[in-house]
Amino acid sequence: MEKLTNILNPQQKADKLRVAWSEASNYPDVDWNPANEYVSMLERKIIEQDRTIELLQDKIEALEALGKARRQWANGEIEN
Repeated sequence: MEKLTNILNPQQKADKLRVAWSEASNYPDVDWNPANEYVSMLERKIIEQDRTIELLQDKIEALEALGKARRQWANGEIEN
């Protein structure tokens, strides 16, 4: 779970994006409209990834709880 979160960590991606964007803005003679659109798209993707991570975390927690309940049932600790 932690590995998944680290791979898709949206905060790290957003931070890197902001740093790169601030460095790029030092060149006013460049048309930044395509870059602005790309940055906006990346920001939307970061938000989507954050939602995906939350959903996956919820599903993993539910599966872990189900596995625990099955083990308890198999050991006779709980009944149907």
